[in-house]
Amino acid sequence: MKQNNVAQSSFGRILFNPTLFRDITKKDGEIAFGLVTLFEILSLVIINVTKSYVYIPAAVLFFLVLLVLNKNKLHTLGLTTSKCRITVGIFAVLLVIAFLVNLENIQTGKITGYDFLANGTYYLGLMFFTEEIIFIGYLWPRVVVLLGNHKGTIVCGILYGMTHLLFAYCLGGAAISFLSVFNFICEGILMQYCFSFLYAYSGNIYLPTIIHASYHFFVVEKTLGYFMKIF
Repeated sequence: MKQNNVAQSSFGRILFNPTLFRDITKKDGEIAFGLVTLFEILSLVIINVTKSYVYIPAAVLFFLVLLVLNKNKLHTLGLTTSKCRITVGIFAVLLVIAFLVNLENIQTGKITGYDFLANGTYYLGLMFFTEEIIFIGYLWPRVVVLLGNHKGTIVCGILYGMTHLLFAYCLGGAAISFLSVFNFICEGILMQYCFSFLYAYSGNIYLPTIIHASYHFFVVEKTLGYFMKIF
């Protein structure tokens, strides 16, 4: 029991490191929650009307807005050089392993080296602009300051999960039911804690982006079809 308490306290000390929240006020939290909620609602409406995945260019524009609003404190978005060597090292290891996993498919012509690189680049951009920078780098630290450590993280996770569900519903990939809402909320909270921890550990937004996108590095043949539909 004592070891578990030590582990939990160590986890909490890393996740809620006070340096992550410096230069962030409760007003910033209120603005962030309002902006992200408004952005997600508008994106859902557009997707539901057009039945097309226009979320990516919209998220890029939202990122530019965040840069302008936070031009004097980009570190509060996770745009730092903290632990960049470790981050680049992890990325390099994952990329090499993923290439070796896909090597047989490249040699047999199922995919090309270009497919491998383009697929990886796409999913890195997708995760960075549509998820990590919004829910982890921008929203999470501000809502934690606004609502408190775990309450803020859970609220962000609920929004994270419900956004995934509603996007899937608008694109015909999921039905709305008690079970689906419960599953997506639980998934959102779990993802929020996991990727926020990676952000807190590294001090940059790039590590959680890489880890989140890395699944797609290994299954290029599976994810390439969706990639090609987008373009």
